[in-house]
Amino acid sequence: MNEAEPQAAVPKPELRWYQFSLRSLLLFTLAVAVVLSLICYLQRKSREDKCREHMMVVYNALLAYYQSCGRFPGRPYSTDQNGRPMHSWRAHLMPFWPDHDYHITRQYKFNEPWDSPTNERFWTTYGDYSCPGYVESSNITNYVAVVGGSLWSKKGGLPPASGRSLLIVELVESDIVWAKPVDMTLAELASWLRDDPSGAEFRRRVRHILAVDATGAPSILDPARDIDEIRAIIEAEQRSAGERDKQERTGKGAR
Repeated sequence: MNEAEPQAAVPKPELRWYQFSLRSLLLFTLAVAVVLSLICYLQRKSREDKCREHMMVVYNALLAYYQSCGRFPGRPYSTDQNGRPMHSWRAHLMPFWPDHDYHITRQYKFNEPWDSPTNERFWTTYGDYSCPGYVESSNITNYVAVVGGSLWSKKGGLPPASGRSLLIVELVESDIVWAKPVDMTLAELASWLRDDPSGAEFRRRVRHILAVDATGAPSILDPARDIDEIRAIIEAEQRSAGERDKQERTGKGAR
């Protein structure tokens, strides 16, 4: 039996210079893409963290108002003697804001409309009612009250012991001047979910929601992960508002 002849070694294919360069370019491009994605994620997370922290600053000012007045604001604006809206709840929070400077904020005139020349000069230079880094002008707010729930009601009370109430919503985009008596209703917020059951449009419009329980303890909800919880709170708030309206109508009928 003949011994097997040794096979000649198969030479490895030689890499051309342009093949090496193309491989390096692809690896470099991939590395840059990963780094840029990481940087974008960290920047977005940093902004999100700042927004959550700033929302708690707004809540603490509202809590200071509650402790001083014994309730949350009964409605989201003050009125003149004819019932015309004059100033947003945000303007009334100025004395309860951190590092409040009385000598500066006293320049705001509550006996004049929010858009009077005197007040306009004030709110175009003063304001901290938006998430840092998300709006170009400091006089614009993206914090709005949710009118029609337990908190922004006539009595300004806390929600029932078994539930939570929506206090403020942080809008992604807004053109509302912080002193302007404009907010949103519970029905309007609910319609965003009703018209888009998937919640995609809701997530596009809303960044965070601040809710409180019967003790006033806050919780910040993120539509990106808490959409079902937000939906449940809105539905419970609507039921509670319906029962409250029914009781008021019954009471008026009895009188």
